[in-house]
Amino acid sequence: MKLSALRSFALLALISAAACSSSPVATVALPEGMTRVSAGALHAGDRVPVPSRSILDIKGAIGYTNSAGALSFDMATIDRLPTIDVTLYEPFLKRRVTYRGVLLSDILSLAKMTAGAKSLHMTALDDFVMDINVDQLGANDLVVATREEGKLMPVAKGGPTRIVFPDGASVGKDTEKWIWSLKTVEVR
Repeated sequence: MKLSALRSFALLALISAAACSSSPVATVALPEGMTRVSAGALHAGDRVPVPSRSILDIKGAIGYTNSAGALSFDMATIDRLPTIDVTLYEPFLKRRVTYRGVLLSDILSLAKMTAGAKSLHMTALDDFVMDINVDQLGANDLVVATREEGKLMPVAKGGPTRIVFPDGASVGKDTEKWIWSLKTVEVR
């Protein structure tokens, strides 16, 4: 089995196990450069409150929604997820930056991504789109960042959410995958 297929299987197994449990997900080892900041208070199987103003929607091939066919989040709800810091080389700023956010795998666990999912179609506030095949993912490769150097990111600086990749993440080598001002993730 190819390494990417094994990583995909591992991600789907982690998401499936988390989706079937109402207890917090066991802490997984984080790659070099990542630090767990909090274990979070919101985990797979927990009820996600309907936000008054959504900043991120997960839709498509998911088993859990909280508003109009999507799992919608506001910043307060994202902040209740297990949080990590990741220090990485930011290819657009051309320097090392520390981001704070959550693993995309934790969000997909809450959404109960279906086992047959093939890709993630991501859309930014400016309608920029990018796709990532599920077999390109690793359990810890994608981070939904909400803060840069400890500060919330305004839309003018790529916020309120953006995708970042830890150093060494193979899919992150393609700068077209670094989507900022992320609004929607459609699981296909």
